[in-house]
Amino acid sequence: MNLVREMELYDVLDEIVFKLDSSYRILYANRRANDIGYEVDVLKGKVIDVIISPQHRRVLRASLETSLKLWNTTSAKISILNSNGEHIPVEVKVVPLENKGILEYYVLIKPEYDWNFGIFKNFSYPVIVLDSRNKVMFLNTKALKILEKKSIESILTTESVDINGKPYNVYTFELYYKLRKAKMIILSEASGVDPRFEKFAIAGIMSSLVSHDLKNLLTSLVILVGAIKEEELRNKLFKVVERIKKIHQRVLNIVKPRINIAEFDFSELIDEVKENLEHKFKSRDVHLKVNVPRSFILRTDKDILYEIIHNLISNAIDASNPKGQIIVSAGVSQYDGKIYNYISVKDFGKGIDSKDLSRIFNPFFTTKEGGTGLGLFIVKKFVKILGGKIAVKSEKGKGTEFIIYIPHSALQ
Repeated sequence: MNLVREMELYDVLDEIVFKLDSSYRILYANRRANDIGYEVDVLKGKVIDVIISPQHRRVLRASLETSLKLWNTTSAKISILNSNGEHIPVEVKVVPLENKGILEYYVLIKPEYDWNFGIFKNFSYPVIVLDSRNKVMFLNTKALKILEKKSIESILTTESVDINGKPYNVYTFELYYKLRKAKMIILSEASGVDPRFEKFAIAGIMSSLVSHDLKNLLTSLVILVGAIKEEELRNKLFKVVERIKKIHQRVLNIVKPRINIAEFDFSELIDEVKENLEHKFKSRDVHLKVNVPRSFILRTDKDILYEIIHNLISNAIDASNPKGQIIVSAGVSQYDGKIYNYISVKDFGKGIDSKDLSRIFNPFFTTKEGGTGLGLFIVKKFVKILGGKIAVKSEKGKGTEFIIYIPHSALQ
């Protein structure tokens, strides 16, 4: 793979990527290395220790040595040093590779904690994010207007501030943002916190959690692509990475996503979902039956609908008993007196308790061990984005059916 192509590939990732020689000297870094405040050209030729917290340099060396010994990916949790001298907790992966007989390492670094503040762009109250030197890292629209009249210093030194004759409380939260120590300041009217804040805060956390999972998948795929010598296969996988990147961006912008309308055959979407979940079907010994009309053409956002169906089928597998069956059906039906295209995902598993049915779409509600409680919340959000509705039928011990209704006129 030529250097230009390699740089394009690793710039897809949100992680910092370092390419090291056998002496652990930096040969190349992707654009995310700038986030820790260093110029990439300055880092080239230096031992990677220069950006690692002193107490964790031995940990990274051990990870590098182990990856070579086992010829496999290793990982560790360490701290790195940014240009401000701050110790930032990160997760690091080390991948050994041989390039034309020469030993090289790829070191991928991602923040252990991070935030997506795009969710607060149009929030009804001012939100300001500052680094440890009180340099502005993020401002939403409301905060921009406030700072035309109030200085950062005047806000930082008080617990309340008067803005246009109205008293506002000042709330400060310590956090990490873009590989720097930071603080988020939220100004809320002293009369009480707008209940919409909870909605936006939940959405911010949600997008961060889902983003984390998608970034892990991107990381794994890019490592695989980099190791493949066959150019045709490598290019095909690169296209897959690009598609996931688009989905990742859509999740980050979940409050105001961009809709991409196109026609597609629903059967193709089901095939993609089935292929992606093949391992899960086999490991749980669950089978999928598809009852979909031939050439069932939809006109909507395929990526969003894919996420909806993928989530529902994955949940159905979890709920099914060994040797169980899941049925996906589709067609045209009436709902609330209107014509809709419908898609049904039905399992015959443990079912949902009647007392929980009204809460299953609430964020962070889950009865699944290890679940985040965000899956169905995201599904409902995406269905609404497509202008549709979602219904659920369930009986304890007999199974559950989710039915997606999308306006017929909008799709066909």
